[in-house]
Amino acid sequence: MWSNNYDECINCNKTEINYCANGLCEKCYKLKYHYNHKARCSICDKIKPISKKEDDKIICKICYKKYFFKVKHRICNICSRLGRIDKIDGKKLVCSSCYKKHYLNIKINVCSICNKLRQRYGFKDDKPICEFCYRKFVYIRKKQICDKCGNPGIINKILLNNQKICCSCYKKMRRDHYSALNHMRRAKYIGKLSEIDLIRIRARDKVCVYCGNNENLCFDHVSPISKGGRSEFNNIVLACRRCNFSKRNYDVFEWCEDRRIKVPDIILRNR
Repeated sequence: MWSNNYDECINCNKTEINYCANGLCEKCYKLKYHYNHKARCSICDKIKPISKKEDDKIICKICYKKYFFKVKHRICNICSRLGRIDKIDGKKLVCSSCYKKHYLNIKINVCSICNKLRQRYGFKDDKPICEFCYRKFVYIRKKQICDKCGNPGIINKILLNNQKICCSCYKKMRRDHYSALNHMRRAKYIGKLSEIDLIRIRARDKVCVYCGNNENLCFDHVSPISKGGRSEFNNIVLACRRCNFSKRNYDVFEWCEDRRIKVPDIILRNR
């Protein structure tokens, strides 16, 4: 219902929306006097909830906290230190640390196990203990039967189908999951070499190209897959496991320089 003084909204000239105040409907009143609506900020140029209007400038909440809002530090009347005031008790200014000590109901006692002055968390044999000692010595998680392996253990995860999984089974699941993701990533970027190409690489190198060892040989990517390398004939060489694990995903020239060995001629030729 509209008032007796106004037949329609002054701003939008509509009577469909309910009357609010000052000749404005509810929508126009919120736009003019309330800053909870979203608009384009004049500082960051993003549409966000408005916090302040100043000289025809619209300022969002994040920019207001960054550039306009400042925490005033005053002298506390209890500890006589300069800090942020959390409470004003009459004419007494109380900082945040004194507020926690004297106004909050936090009970501090000497722990009966570690003998340190800490916040009381519970009791053991009618003696106070802190949170760390309670979790370490008192709180014991009950063992339940795992739905996957059927062995009793501490439950780590409950799936959407209410299936309980113990810690060891959960670690195996995560390991299999991430190994499958890694396999998909490698299969996406690397090409495929035929068995003929692998035989040609073995016949070409015969021994480890880095140290000359002829035992525990495997294939090594000169340019690693993590840095854009592919499984191509010129990018794969024979290497022993020791050199392959030592090289990891380092650059060949940097790795050879650190090991103080000469860069193989096959790699220089293919480059």
